[in-house]
Amino acid sequence: DVPPIGKGNWGDVYHGEKAGQNIAIKVLNKDRFTNEGLKQLVIREITLNVKYRDKNIVEIIDFAATKDRVYLMMEYM
Repeated sequence: DVPPIGKGNWGDVYHGEKAGQNIAIKVLNKDRFTNEGLKQLVIREITLNVKYRDKNIVEIIDFAATKDRVYLMMEYM
């Protein structure tokens, strides 16, 4: 198992690589989204990140989902 580089209320963050670029992978466990409000917060985070680009905002490079998890691939700072 790879140890996380960070932990949060919704999941853990891991270091990874995509196309030769260092990235952070935020793994969100869907079982922690017990109500619609939390689901909407994740959708909002992704939507706002795509809309706004700034050096002070970590960019979401890609995202994916499975039955149990949501993966946000983000720039590694």
